[in-house]
Parts: sequence; structure tokens; C-alpha cells
Amino acid sequence: MRIKCGSTRLVLLTGDTAIKLGLFRPFRFLCRMCLFPFSRKRREHFFGKYGNRFARAALRDMCAGLYANRGEYEYSRVHNDPRVMPTVYSLLRGWIVIQPRGGPVSKEQLRSWRVPEQYRERANEMGQPGQFASLPDGRIVLIDYGRPETRRALLATNREAWRHSCG
Repeated sequence: MRIKCGSTRLVLLTGDTAIKLGLFRPFRFLCRMCLFPFSRKRREHFFGKYGNRFARAALRDMCAGLYANRGEYEYSRVHNDPRVMPTVYSLLRGWIVIQPRGGPVSKEQLRSWRVPEQYRERANEMGQPGQFASLPDGRIVLIDYGRPETRRALLATNREAWRHSCG
């Protein structure tokens, strides 16, 4: 078993399964609040990312992993998008989600993707091979689509615009 830790989630890789656990981040939130009086830019970024009302923004910040898990599960369930790894189970109201596990992707494989510029502008995961997995049929799929910007970009781009040499 391997463990990967991101900023909002902990991922357990075991066998052919990836288990994503949403992190609760109150300490990070408190540190961020200590900087609020000194940086207008940080305040604007915080409210722009998490919402205009303080209580809602605070909850979204502390529970960002939960919202990422719920977003992935809902997107996978509703859209059945072949460009992303399906999220097959959601447990504990979204704190835990389960996906199949794919193989690693190299930078060379990732370069073969032809992705619309609008996706590259909206979600920064595009250039990171660790955010993708290869499937036994040769397809390369996005495994981390928890950020709302990423899901909006996926919805804004049609499936035909996403072509790669493997599929």
C-alpha cells in the first residue's frame, strides 16, 4: 500500500483501488486567519475561492477535501465522462470516495494529449502527470478532478475536443 498526501485529501493506493480521504484542516484555516489583517490580496483570494460569506467560506476551506470528494463523485455519477477516472463509491457522506487505480503516466504520454486552451487556463492540473492514470485499454484519464474549476473546464469542453494518440 502507498499513501499520497495532497493539500485537501489523503489517498491510499492499494491493489487496484484508490481510496481518497477528505482532510479536515482547521489549523490551516487558523493560520490563514492570522494573516488576514495584513494582506488584502489573501483576503480577496480566500473569499473569491470559497465564497463571499465568512462562515460559508471558512467551512469550505476547512472541509475542502470533503467538497472535492463530493464533486468528483457527483460529476462521475451524472456525466459518465470517459476523460476521467470514475468514482465508484462514496462513504461517510463524501469524506471517503473510491476509484479504480490506473497505471502511471509519463510526461511523454501526457504531451500526446491535445487539450483545448480553455482547459489549460482554468485548471492547473493539466501539466502534472501525477494527476492522470493510464488504463489497460491505453486511454489516459484524469484522476483528480475535485476542484470546481477543473469540473467547470471539463463541462465547458466537449468530449470530441479531447483527443490523444492512445485512444
